[in-house]
Amino acid sequence: MSTPFINDEEAVAKLREMARVTEPYSPEFNALCKAIGVLQKRIEDRKAVPA
Repeated sequence: MSTPFINDEEAVAKLREMARVTEPYSPEFNALCKAIGVLQKRIEDRKAVPA
């Protein structure tokens, strides 16, 4: 699901920008929030794994 062009942190930032200009509680807004949550969980999980 990740692309070589953008990392998860950049994706979260872009999704947050999109959410700011999207009508709150619309289906699009809810989908953006869900995507942000999934990416943040992935970032946290990656940081929790010892190298």
